[in-house]
Amino acid sequence: MPLILLTGYPSSGLTYRAQQLITHFTTNNLASIQHISDDTLNISRSAYDTARTEKDARAVLSSAVKRHLGRETLVVCDAMNYIKGFRYQMWCEAKAARTTCCVVHVAVSPEQATSLHQQRIEQSEDPKQTYDPTTFANLISRYEEPSASARWDSPLFTLPYSDAHPPYEAISAALFASSSKARSKKGIINITNPISSTATSTTTTSPSSTVPPPPPPSIIIKPHLATVPPKAMSSDALYILERATSTVVQTILTYLSTAGISECSGETITFSLPTTTTTTTPAATTTTNPSPATAAADDDDDDDDDTHTHPLPPPQTIHLPPTGTLSVAHLQRLKRQFVSLYRSRGMGVGAAAAAAASSSPAGVGGGELSEERVVAGFVAFLESGFHSDS
Repeated sequence: MPLILLTGYPSSGLTYRAQQLITHFTTNNLASIQHISDDTLNISRSAYDTARTEKDARAVLSSAVKRHLGRETLVVCDAMNYIKGFRYQMWCEAKAARTTCCVVHVAVSPEQATSLHQQRIEQSEDPKQTYDPTTFANLISRYEEPSASARWDSPLFTLPYSDAHPPYEAISAALFASSSKARSKKGIINITNPISSTATSTTTTSPSSTVPPPPPPSIIIKPHLATVPPKAMSSDALYILERATSTVVQTILTYLSTAGISECSGETITFSLPTTTTTTTPAATTTTNPSPATAAADDDDDDDDDTHTHPLPPPQTIHLPPTGTLSVAHLQRLKRQFVSLYRSRGMGVGAAAAAAASSSPAGVGGGELSEERVVAGFVAFLESGFHSDS
């Protein structure tokens, strides 16, 4: 379920606004709600006196939010959340949990916050419920106001001190709308069809017969690339990747050296991978396909061995650039880019090739990693690099 992140100055009425939101969603039976604040986590106001204790307090708060984020619970984070880096962290956690998130800014002036804090000091019997004057002034000066143009602060709802109630319908539309298109580029919510907080009826009924609306469907959020854990790779994945890419680079260099080509003019290189066995790693070569008779003879010779041959892979084709030269340094640079792209994203070679090419060749896509697939993906990556450099 979604995450509501409150932010504002200390003693600005954050908990009061959080209780208003909780009461609204509870009354309308919209969600199971988890209220997380410094008080519920037993975080003392003195934790903000030093940088070390404040860091520990934020760690406890973020752990609690992450623990309760899910598909069944609406989390209300009732804290100052005055650091934009922390709000970004919470936004990433919401994306990782595949749920929505919004920011409610309880806007008061520094003078109003100071006045409210002074009233709390005079009325409170527990000094732990108030901030040290130096700490309070420090928190005011360090506050980083949210901006609707920042994606981690969007959608942003600014709630002035004079407003009696938060914009319930707009917040509900942002969190529970069936389409994420309700959010504009500036974080302003389109509430053409807001979720009504009360049920309507065409006939006159008593208050007790009013039925609250059912929970609206949740938005299915696609996790951000930065929040998706990388896929586990097999133990020999990097070996296969390095060997296959090196083979393709060596194939191109051998062809250019043998043909005596100094500048490319759109040549096409066709090469084949040899038959592979279960005990060795296949390598791309510049040799032609073996004849059917030779392949059949090899199959007969292998019948008595423990290894087994696999079907001969199809030939691979590389289209060199129409102009320019291909140096060893240029090819090695493209090779390092391809290997780095694969390792950093932990994805298949098809996805790595598609990241550089508008379309992938046949045979490149999801599935198990093999040298044939690495070669096909690397060839597509090289041709895309040749095209961009020409």
